[in-house]
Amino acid sequence: MKQRILYYDIIRTLACLMVIMMHSPYAIPKETTPYESVPVVVANFLGACSYLTTPCVPLFFMLSGALLLPCRVDRPVFTYVNKCLKRLICPIFLFTAVSLYFGLDLDMVNRPLWYRIISIPFSYQGHGILWFLYVLVGLYLLVPIISPWLRQTSKQSIELYLLLWCVSLFYPYLARYVWLETSTDGILYYFSGYIGYFLLGYYLREYDISLKVMIPLAIACIPLPMLNKVCGWNYDFYKAFWYLSAPVATMSVTIFLIIKKIFIGRTLSGLAEKFVNLISNYSLGIYLTHVFIMRLIVWNLPFVVNISNYIVQTFVIFCLTLLMTTLFCWILSKLPFSQYVIGYKSNTPFFSKRK
Repeated sequence: MKQRILYYDIIRTLACLMVIMMHSPYAIPKETTPYESVPVVVANFLGACSYLTTPCVPLFFMLSGALLLPCRVDRPVFTYVNKCLKRLICPIFLFTAVSLYFGLDLDMVNRPLWYRIISIPFSYQGHGILWFLYVLVGLYLLVPIISPWLRQTSKQSIELYLLLWCVSLFYPYLARYVWLETSTDGILYYFSGYIGYFLLGYYLREYDISLKVMIPLAIACIPLPMLNKVCGWNYDFYKAFWYLSAPVATMSVTIFLIIKKIFIGRTLSGLAEKFVNLISNYSLGIYLTHVFIMRLIVWNLPFVVNISNYIVQTFVIFCLTLLMTTLFCWILSKLPFSQYVIGYKSNTPFFSKRK
């Protein structure tokens, strides 16, 4: 059994909390309530809630890279692929089916069912949160390919790759001043995307970046979306301040390094240890189930609906969703085959034989 690494568990726990918080605010229908008519406080809260929790996805990808890269030399490729992918494939199919059943597949709601089913290997079907697992499958498939390079390459070679990847994170800003080719014809096309975070996780596991540099940069990134509005820069939020953007990458790296710096070689005790272990163990299940529990149950609870303060309501939704999702995953983890549903199986099932 592999020894637990505390700072990995804390990063995973924080990323889980961030993703729940990101999805907690009630959606404001654009067709009935134009965004311009939303109170300023609510609009700013929504923007901050989205932007400040966006590092959740980069943290998940970096953690995967830190855990998986490089794969073992003595493990055949197909053995590796079978072991890693079966943990994802079953949940993908299961939660795709659940999403289709409950009508949560808003992106392709007008497409016939047969079309969505045969599209499953090529793009996510069902609820939008499943996109993350599809990208993760693609990254898992790359592990046996890039692992030999990582075993024999130098720190400087990895930094060169990451530097070229970082250039792609500035594309939304550079596009105003230069003609950028972002298609497959682009010179940095193969240095862009989530593979950068995956490799970055390995790099941050092995090496450090000065927090004296990263913390001021991360703090400087926090007000950028607000300045984008106030100063009239008019950058597209989902290009300039989303997962594959320089500000979010900066904040994500800083969070990773701070947690590593504080908790490496340390232990937790008491309730803190139990909470972190619990959320970390159920992280995949929490990611997959939180939206269903939130939107089908929590959002429809009368006392939640009747909370007049939007910010308070959001935090209540967050707390209830975290509690109910964790309890649901705890129950599932004790049932047979739970590892194929939420990626984790408890060592103390409900129906264990008593001595």
